Amino acid sequence: MDRFYRWYVIGVLNLGLMSALTDRRVLNLLVEPIQQDLGISDTAISLLLGLSFAIFFSTLGIPIGRLADRRSRRAILTASIATWSLMTAACGLAATYPQLFLARAGVGVGEAGYTPTAMAMIAGYFPGERRSTAISTYLMGAYTGTGLALIIAATVIGLVSARDYWLLPLIGPVRPWQLVLMIVGLPGLLIALLMLSVREPPRPEPTTGAKGRASFGKVLRYVGDHRAAFGAICGGRALFLTAIIGVNAWTPSFFIRTYGWSAQQAGLTLGTIIVVCSTLGILTGGYLADVLTQRGRLDANVRVEIGAAAGMALTCLIFPLMPTAGWAALWLVPAFFCRGASTGVAMAAVQEMLPNPIRAQSTALYLAFVNMVSQGLGPTVVALTTDFIFHDPAALRYSLAMITPLLLIAAMGSLVAGLRPFRATKAAALK
Repeated sequence: MDRFYRWYVIGVLNLGLMSALTDRRVLNLLVEPIQQDLGISDTAISLLLGLSFAIFFSTLGIPIGRLADRRSRRAILTASIATWSLMTAACGLAATYPQLFLARAGVGVGEAGYTPTAMAMIAGYFPGERRSTAISTYLMGAYTGTGLALIIAATVIGLVSARDYWLLPLIGPVRPWQLVLMIVGLPGLLIALLMLSVREPPRPEPTTGAKGRASFGKVLRYVGDHRAAFGAICGGRALFLTAIIGVNAWTPSFFIRTYGWSAQQAGLTLGTIIVVCSTLGILTGGYLADVLTQRGRLDANVRVEIGAAAGMALTCLIFPLMPTAGWAALWLVPAFFCRGASTGVAMAAVQEMLPNPIRAQSTALYLAFVNMVSQGLGPTVVALTTDFIFHDPAALRYSLAMITPLLLIAAMGSLVAGLRPFRATKAAALK
């Protein structure tokens, strides 16, 4: 198959990922106007940012991934993009909190099957010796997409915030935050159409009967036999991601409440930092892990993740307490670098613990677990601290400075405890 066409497929998949992240993250920049219009607390808005999305995003990935092994991957990807795009636009039509919650859950439904199916698509197009580069390029797009999502959303907010209301044909008056959600969501339908230009990749011949297939029971038995390693490593990653998602959800509001920034200014600044620093971080983390592996460290990936957690814990203690917005943004540079450095090595560490026959199902189970914990709890633990400990929305900075480092220290402790069982499980996976 033509090499150019393979990378064209990666490009289309990355456009889809960028659309997903834009639709997922845009709400982070709209916290303040949504709260004002709907009269809801930080805790209530955190459920929109986290739990409403996580319910289906975390649980549907496994069955959709299994479906992608039997049905058209192109059709599943196209339907996924169309679903989350329409549901993001539907968020803009919501007039009450329950309506917005349900529409947000619909975004999670759409995004649930995208990455598992995209990974299967990439595996079908790229042979084993070229697959790692292709997957790394796709994963790097997650950080580029997150940063660009904030930049795009911030630009749209700047364009539509000049009026208190906009009058739309057939719909009537809408608030600027509602219009932003419609504008951000609907262009994804064009990417869904573009996905139709991607040809279905070749599939290997299926094996007969049960031979060559691993049952879900076998997955659970293997994980149970090595529960010390999986509990520590997967638990540590879940805590790490909970901290990351809490920072993602509340840092725009932190700059708005603490320093008086506009949502546009916060989005443009944070988006730029993420694009540059997290992308450099993921490359650096992988390089350091390779160097340590070459020096004989069997647990190199976990050690790099521990170092990244330590660096992020320190910087996340400092940035919320800075006297000026400029200093706070400056301290976010190493924080987001460490965040990126943890990403590739964390996934690589999990893969090292898994024998090949159960790798796909085990990875889907791992992603379901860490996403449910982190997406569900990340925004909410910060909000609960603000609402019920400090009792003041302006104290968001202290919630971030307290909760984020504590989560990251707990993640470090779990990962350190997992080093020895990780090495034993890695050896067992190679047998």
